[in-house]
Amino acid sequence: MPAASIVPIKKKKCKPFILEVMVMNPEADFKFELSVERSCTTDNESVWKLVFDLYKKNTKGEFVQIVHVSYRAQTPEEAKGIESTAVNGASKKQADIAFKEVHPPAKQIGESGTASPELEAKVIKGMAKIAISN
Repeated sequence: MPAASIVPIKKKKCKPFILEVMVMNPEADFKFELSVERSCTTDNESVWKLVFDLYKKNTKGEFVQIVHVSYRAQTPEEAKGIESTAVNGASKKQADIAFKEVHPPAKQIGESGTASPELEAKVIKGMAKIAISN
């Protein structure tokens, strides 16, 4: 039996990108976009994020961004789910969660200009559910 095991490790290839996976108009004068973002650490490891941007139509009829949520995967399961969303697109279940669980508190935050701990918790919980609900 050899005294040591020597295995060469090839450099991992992490390539950052941003991919829009869903655009939805949940109600009049509002739209949101859901994107998947992949960034890379200095060790070339992938960092997966879900990004939720909420827009409201202004008096000129233009959509203006009122809320930005960048949710970083907290578990390997979430990272795998976000990666799967980048490959397969957003599922109906993910769209339902974004519409019913993320949009309402995000809208409240955007319209009030403040994020209470309760509203932040609702947004975070919804983003976590989207991450694992392919």
